[in-house]
Amino acid sequence: MKSMTGYASLVERLGNMSISIDLKSVNNRYLKCVLRTSSSLARYEQELEAIIKENVERGSVTVFMELSNSSASC
Repeated sequence: MKSMTGYASLVERLGNMSISIDLKSVNNRYLKCVLRTSSSLARYEQELEAIIKENVERGSVTVFMELSNSSASC
């Protein structure tokens, strides 16, 4: 990652499920990871934080992840 400031958003449908990921990073002197996940994805937080630390040297990185049933009607 070259710049510390950025935003990305992704929604991927997997069968009747969908995963939504929003990633935001801003300048920070040190590396700070904030992970916000739905309860069904909470078990992956440590693995995700390790991936971020392997690829990002500094900055404040916030990740929002949600897994939902996309067949539910509104």
